[in-house]
Amino acid sequence: MKKIDKINGIALCVIGLIVVIGAIALMISQSNKTKEDVKVKITGSKIAIEGQFGTTIDAKDISEIKLLDTLPTIGTRVNGAESGEYKRGDFKVDDLGTCKLFINLKNGPFIYIEANDKYIINFNDKTKTLDVYDKLKEAIK
Repeated sequence: MKKIDKINGIALCVIGLIVVIGAIALMISQSNKTKEDVKVKITGSKIAIEGQFGTTIDAKDISEIKLLDTLPTIGTRVNGAESGEYKRGDFKVDDLGTCKLFINLKNGPFIYIEANDKYIINFNDKTKTLDVYDKLKEAIK
């Protein structure tokens, strides 16, 4: 009887260790995805933001698009992920309400889009942010 209890105890420890290692690997994987730039694809009248928590915006629904040098205060995460200065998903933002963020806080400027929802996007490279902004402005003309 004692030998079976010992084997069961070892099996439980091994299973517990596998679960803990799996959870750590999942957290690291999600953290790395949050740090990746999103991809913005403009196809006809659709603007697709691809990547973690991506979405699609119909260009005809856009009422405002502008560049922000600084961000309003970002409050709590509603649904999304964050890793250091990277934020992806829905967050409460002062003066704007809930916004879909795809940002790196340290690399302004930021593209603000108001449509059926509110979006703030930027990229790790400022030049890419400005290029996407110009393409978005052209797409909504």
